[in-house]
Amino acid sequence: MNGAVVDIQTPLILVVDDEQDTRILLRKELESCGFLVEEANSGIAALERLRGIQPDLILMDVMMPKMDGIATCQAIREQPAYQDIPILVLTGMDGIDYIRRAFDAGATDFINKTNNLGIVSQRIRYALRNHKQKDSIFSNRSQLELAQRVAKLGYWKMDIQSLRFTLSDQARALLGYGPNQFDGTLKSYLSLVHINDQEKVRSAIDCAIWQADPFEIDYRILDVRGNKRYIHTRGDVIADVSSRAVSILGTVQDITELKKAESTFEHMALYDGLTDLCNRHLFLNRLDHAMASAQREEKLLAVCFIDLDGFKKINDNLGHAIGDELLKSVAKHLKNNVRKGDIVARLSGDEFAMALESINTVDELEKIIGKIRDKLSRPHRIRGHEILSPASIGVTMYPLDSSTKPDLLKNADAAMYRAKQLGGDQYCFYTHDMRDRTQRRLELEHHLRHALAKSELRIYYQPQVDVKSGKIVGVEALLRWQHPDYGLLPPVKFIHIAEETGLIFPIGLWVMETAFRQMRQWHSQGFKQLRLAVNLSARQFLQRDLPLSLRKIMDSLHFDPQFLSVEITESVAMNNIEGATRAVEQFKALGAQVSIDDFGAGHSSMNHLQRLPVDSLNIDRSFIMNIAGREKDGATAKAIIGLAHGLGLRVIAEGVETLTQVEFLKNQQCDELQGHHFSPPVPAEQMTQFLATYQ
Repeated sequence: MNGAVVDIQTPLILVVDDEQDTRILLRKELESCGFLVEEANSGIAALERLRGIQPDLILMDVMMPKMDGIATCQAIREQPAYQDIPILVLTGMDGIDYIRRAFDAGATDFINKTNNLGIVSQRIRYALRNHKQKDSIFSNRSQLELAQRVAKLGYWKMDIQSLRFTLSDQARALLGYGPNQFDGTLKSYLSLVHINDQEKVRSAIDCAIWQADPFEIDYRILDVRGNKRYIHTRGDVIADVSSRAVSILGTVQDITELKKAESTFEHMALYDGLTDLCNRHLFLNRLDHAMASAQREEKLLAVCFIDLDGFKKINDNLGHAIGDELLKSVAKHLKNNVRKGDIVARLSGDEFAMALESINTVDELEKIIGKIRDKLSRPHRIRGHEILSPASIGVTMYPLDSSTKPDLLKNADAAMYRAKQLGGDQYCFYTHDMRDRTQRRLELEHHLRHALAKSELRIYYQPQVDVKSGKIVGVEALLRWQHPDYGLLPPVKFIHIAEETGLIFPIGLWVMETAFRQMRQWHSQGFKQLRLAVNLSARQFLQRDLPLSLRKIMDSLHFDPQFLSVEITESVAMNNIEGATRAVEQFKALGAQVSIDDFGAGHSSMNHLQRLPVDSLNIDRSFIMNIAGREKDGATAKAIIGLAHGLGLRVIAEGVETLTQVEFLKNQQCDELQGHHFSPPVPAEQMTQFLATYQ
C-alpha cells in the first residue's frame, strides 16, 4: 500500500488473474468506484499476498495455469482466518461445470466474463453488503447461543411414576401461565405443543424413560396467550440408588428469535437482497425442476433473459440509489405479469431471468412475453423522475431448442444479445444461427483480450490533403487487427467488443502511444508540421482521466500536443452536451485540437454546436459519395461548409474517391480532403513514401 494512510472503511479487493490486461481493467474500474485494490497474478501469489493483507473480498479468475481458481479457493477456505471472506470467481458463459466446482470449493458467487465492468463493480457491492448482513446475523446467533448456555430461562421436572409435571416460575412465564394456572399434568403441557410436533415430544420422553438417555428436541408451541413460539428442550433422566429412573429434569428455552435468524440467513442465501427475487443459484436449481416437470407433462418451458437498455447511463447520470429503485420497479413488473408457478430471478446487475412453465403453444408464450415487454417499455416514476428503461428479451424453449440446461442458458443469452443488436426494446426468439454468431463473438472477445500482448494490433494511416496547397497536412490513425484466423479486420468487426468489455481503454492508450512515436519519427524526417488525427469512442472521450494519461504519454515521448487532433462523433457530442463540453475543454487545455467527426449524420443543435469549443468539422462520407449525382447531397455538403466557416471552423471532407468530388469541394472552399482518391489507409512504411511524394 506504499505506506499511504488508508480509510479503514474503504473495502479492499484482491484481484487474482494471470492476465495483466484483465487486472489493469479491473483495477481501473474498481478504483473509480471507490475500492482499494491489490493484485496477484496466480493462485500461488494470491496465497502469498494473503499473509500480508486482510481483503474484504477476493475477485478471482477460474482459468489460471498451475493452480487454478478452484484449487486456490479451496486452499483459502482451509485457512480459518479466511473461511468467511466473499470469493467471487470470474468464468466464461460455457463454464457451468467450473461454476459448480467453484461453489463446492467454497466460492460465494460467480461473475460471467462477458459482462461489462460496471456490472462487476455492482456485483462486488452486492456481495459486500450481503456479507455484512450475514456477519450481523451470525453475531446475533452467537449471542443467542450464549444466552441458551447461561440464562436460566426455565426448567421442568416430571415424576415418572405419577406423571406429575412441574414448571419453574420462569418456565410458566415463558408459556404464558400466571401463578397457580398450570394444573401440573403432562397432558396440559402437551396441549400447548403444535399438533404436528406432539408425537415427537411424547416419543422423546418415552425413549428417555426406557433407555435412560438424555434428549434434546426443538418444537413449536402456541402459548396460552396465543403466541407461536419455538422451544428448545433438554431432558436428563434422574435415577435412584438402585439405578431405577424416577424422574426427568429438563430445561425449556425460547429459541424463536434464533429460528427467525436462521430463516433470514436461508432467505439471503437464495434470494436477491435488493429485489427479493430468486438469485442465480436458486434460479438454476428451480430450472432443473421446471425442466423435469415439462418433460413429465409434455409441455413447453420457456427460458427468458432480460437486460435493461441504457441502465448504465441511468446509474451514471442519476446515481445508484435511483438505479436500485429502478431495478426494484422492474422486478415488481416482472412478478406481477407472470403466472403463478413461473420463476422470476435477478441474475446480476440489470440482468433478469424467467422460466415460464406449462406453455402449450408459441402463440401463448408470445402473449406473455409481449405483455411483459409492453410493461417494461412504460415510464417508471421514481423520486420525481420519469425514467424510461425498456428491455432486450431473449427467449428459448425447452425441449424445442435444447434439452440441456447449459445450452438453454446460452441460447437465451444469444437471443437477448440479438435483441440488443437490433436496437433493444424488443424480444427475440432463439434461432440456431444466433448460437454461431454468439460463439464467434465470444471467440473474438477471447482473442482480443490477448491481441495487445501478442502484438496483433496494427495502425494504418490515411492522409489529409490541404485543398489549396495540395500537400499532406495531417494523417488519421486507423486501428486494424491482424487476427490469426480471420486476417486483417477493420474496427467495425471488433471495436464494439472492446467497448463492451472495457478493453477499449488499454487499446486506446496503445494506439496513442504508438501513433505518437510514429509522428515523432516523421517530424524528425522533415515533415515537421504534420498533424495526427485520432478517433475516440464514446467511453474513451468521456473518461475523465484520459487527458491526464495522454499528457503523461506525450511528456514521456516529447510529443507536442498542438499536432494532435482528437475526433469525436457528432452523436457522442450532442447526446451528452454537458459531458462533451467538459471533455472538449480538457483536451483544449492539454493543447490538442478537437474535431467533430461524421458531421451531418446525427442531429446537431446550433445552440449545442456553438457551445463546443471545437476546431473543425468532418463531413460525413455519406454526403460525399453522391455529391455530384444527387443535388440534395451536394446542397448538404455546401451548407455544412458554409456553417463551419461561419463559426470559424476548418472543414475536412471524408470519403473522397473521385476527381469530380475533389473539384466540387474545391469550388465550395472546403479546407481539407481525405479518401481513397489520394490513398487508402496504409501501414506507416508506405505512408512515409507517400509523404515524400506530396511534400
